Amino acid sequence: MSLKLLLDENIPPQAATELRQLGYDVLHLRDTGLRGCKDSELVAFAHDNGRCLVTLDADFADLRYYPPGSHNGIIRLKLKLAQSNVVVSVLHSLLPRIAHIPMHKGALVVSDGKRYRIRLPKET
Repeated sequence: MSLKLLLDENIPPQAATELRQLGYDVLHLRDTGLRGCKDSELVAFAHDNGRCLVTLDADFADLRYYPPGSHNGIIRLKLKLAQSNVVVSVLHSLLPRIAHIPMHKGALVVSDGKRYRIRLPKET
C-alpha cells in the first residue's frame, strides 16, 4: 500500500509539486478548498480520503488531542526552515524509512530531518 499524503497549508505548495515529480501521491490542502479550516476538519478530510497528514504544526503531535489510532496517520516535521526544497528532502529521506509503519492505522511520526520517533496506536 502506497502512502498517500496531504500537506498542511503551512507547507509550501511547491513541495507537493516536487514530491509528485518524485512519484509520491500528494495533495496540498490549498487544492482541497479547505484553506483556513479547523484542525478537526483537516484531520477528518485526511481520514475520509485515506491520506496521511504532513504538517509543521506542533498541535498535531499532541497525543491528548490526536492520539494514535484516531486518525489516518500524521507526520509532524520539526523544521527550522520549511522551504519547499527542505521539506521535500526530509520527506524523500523519511518516507522510505517508515514504509513498514502502518500509518493508515493512526501512527504518529515526528521528525526533525535527522532523526524521527514513532508512536503507534495501542493494539486492541
